[in-house]
Amino acid sequence: MPLPDASDYFRIRIEAKRKALDALVELERKGSHDTSRDTNYGNFSTKSSQVFEKFGGDDETRTRDLCRDRWKVNCDRYRTKSDLNDLVAEKLSAVREAAKCPRSSDPFVEYVEDVYLPFVLRTMKPSTYAGYSTYWNRYIKPRVGKYALRDFTVAIVASLLKDIANMHKLNRDTVTKIRSIFSGIFSYAMSEGHFPARSASENPASHARIPESATEPRQPAAATREHVKAVLAALKEMPLERAAVALIAMLGVRPGEARGLRWEDWDRVKQQIAVTRAIWHTIEGTPKTPQSVRLLAVSAELREVLLALWKKQESPLGGYILAASNGGPIILDNLVSRPI
Repeated sequence: MPLPDASDYFRIRIEAKRKALDALVELERKGSHDTSRDTNYGNFSTKSSQVFEKFGGDDETRTRDLCRDRWKVNCDRYRTKSDLNDLVAEKLSAVREAAKCPRSSDPFVEYVEDVYLPFVLRTMKPSTYAGYSTYWNRYIKPRVGKYALRDFTVAIVASLLKDIANMHKLNRDTVTKIRSIFSGIFSYAMSEGHFPARSASENPASHARIPESATEPRQPAAATREHVKAVLAALKEMPLERAAVALIAMLGVRPGEARGLRWEDWDRVKQQIAVTRAIWHTIEGTPKTPQSVRLLAVSAELREVLLALWKKQESPLGGYILAASNGGPIILDNLVSRPI
């Protein structure tokens, strides 16, 4: 006897689900005037469990629970078997889609910590991983323990963002960053076949609105040229601190890029310096983006500042420009909080 193919299997399973739901409708109709049934639908719940054990067993539990919840609110809507057609289609569609993604039933916290964050660690900058981990532990993880990966909808993500913004009094930029992390999680899960979605437009985070309660971010106050010149003048007797301010202010480099600059990167003939590395804490790597690897012009003013530091360091042939006493890159936070 030949084995049934996949279409036969799904037809049999769907028919079993339909029979179970039909039996529940019949039980509901017969028991509609039974005063012994309490307001919590306890008797109905017991009967439904027995029916689903007969027609489908554990595979039907989630569909049963979802349908029972719908009955509690709208039981007048389902008077005949045909009334359930749309509900059956809706619920079984979700079941079938989830069945294609075995990991979609993973607890969300477990999935993020065991699958997604290790992916971020492998493929992104250490500073990016640290930022994601901080946002995850501070804002997201405490609120998502009850969810499986497949449970998420646009409405759930939006409600989580609203709760986070209200509790922590966050501005729109921070909430947008949190939404981006959610979006990254689901984009990765979709690309790996772990989340039931047919296209990128079904990412539940991408359409979640930023809550109105999120405040407007404050505009950063950029230093003026006059302010920078005044600071450099005040640091005249502190060549290392003066060079740190000059490099960041005059070249426009990121702090990590400034820490990564070496004397051999400076071409004095061409009056330019190469930005090819960045240092985050004690980890040396490349700049944030490929476009951040670049050549920058060294002005006469910056040249004077750098030569003063070079002489102070006894004219080294190489090494970090902003070097600590042990030869390693300085920690800018310590430089700001102590000498400056």
